[in-house]
Amino acid sequence: MKRLFSLLGGTALAMSLAVAGAQAPQSGGIAVEQNRMVEPIVPAPDERIDDWSERFLQKMGLSEFGEHHGKYFYYAQMPVMLPQTDPQYANALINAYDKAMFNIYEQFAMDMYGKVLQEQTREFFQNSSTDADKLEAPTANVRGMVGKVLALMDKSLDVADKELDKKLAELGVDPAQYRKLTPRQKKDLFKERFLKKTIKKASGDISGLFTVQSAVAVDKSGNAVVGVIAVVSPKTRQIAKDIRLQRRSLIAGKGRDIRSLIPQKPDALFSTLGTRLVYDSDGTPAIISYGMHSYMPQKDHYLNVRLKQNAKDAAVAVADGQIAMLVNGFLSARFERQRGEEVNRYIERELKPDAMSVEKTVRNVIDKTYQRAKASASMRLQGVSTFKTWRYTLPAGQKVVGAVRVWRYATLDAVRRFKEGYKPKPKSRPKGKSSFGESEIVNDINDF
Repeated sequence: MKRLFSLLGGTALAMSLAVAGAQAPQSGGIAVEQNRMVEPIVPAPDERIDDWSERFLQKMGLSEFGEHHGKYFYYAQMPVMLPQTDPQYANALINAYDKAMFNIYEQFAMDMYGKVLQEQTREFFQNSSTDADKLEAPTANVRGMVGKVLALMDKSLDVADKELDKKLAELGVDPAQYRKLTPRQKKDLFKERFLKKTIKKASGDISGLFTVQSAVAVDKSGNAVVGVIAVVSPKTRQIAKDIRLQRRSLIAGKGRDIRSLIPQKPDALFSTLGTRLVYDSDGTPAIISYGMHSYMPQKDHYLNVRLKQNAKDAAVAVADGQIAMLVNGFLSARFERQRGEEVNRYIERELKPDAMSVEKTVRNVIDKTYQRAKASASMRLQGVSTFKTWRYTLPAGQKVVGAVRVWRYATLDAVRRFKEGYKPKPKSRPKGKSSFGESEIVNDINDF
């Protein structure tokens, strides 16, 4: 017996070792295959834009966006509606920037001029009557299409399908629409509803909001997100007011050559959106505005030339509009959010023969948002000139045309001098000498 156990034990040990030996290479193979399948995690475009905004805060020594020593920093991001492969991608990119900047306008308007109104309502209904679970037969006075049909049935008109269609048409009911409709009769047994409504309004001047930095993040699928960081302060508001009134500003900064501040490579210009506050070489404030537009090239040469010119005009219009909004923008906004829940228990029956009543309970969470905002701006363009135009071709073949427009006091002074017209300098005349002359007397006193 002991020998038998010994044999059995040795056999079991050998089997376990054989199984372990057979499984070891297989387990190693699975691990290798899993390692091959693991790819580095690449953040989504919106996450990359968030990381970019956090790096900006670190560079500026800020803990969060908002008010810091009288200066307001704002951040917004917006997805681009179309992928990079779409012919209208560049224009969608501009729209995404505009929407992100518009969101910043709204944030600023709420901080400066916002008002909030909150309403809370609660409704409760319960029917515990002895006949609560019974549905009365509908009458011919039921409103709408169902009422007309019931009125027809109430007259006990025994008609065929064609005759029924004719009668329905006479009553103003579309037979096809009726066949799609299953009329139902409903009766509430229990109903409770809680609703919280918050309304925020703001209306006022939004001038002085300068773009500090913009960014575009794109994933491998071509989906893109635009990020915008903007700032406004009493100084930028005063600069905007001085430019709006076309008067010399008392605010001065470190002067630099404006052309040296404008990116030179087209791909860098493609990622540069919005306006920038700079100081001209003489220290006076100036505004750089970047605009662009795109088109898809055609085989026809004439069309290509016209599309290119139209894109250039559109880019100039975009840049000028950004300057106008910065200098003299006004916004009116309204946000309404409804939040709550409702519970409804009811009995329901289809309006057809032999239909049975069915009891149902519905539970809903209410979460609705309504937003409406409108911004407008106007300004005189004296002082604005084109500093640079550029072209760029995207990987999918779209042609992008850009324009860099700059407002500065030097250009405004040149326009004023031009309007005054040419005034030649007066010729210099020799200086006169002191002199005295007299005529001779030909008469004596007796001649008179």
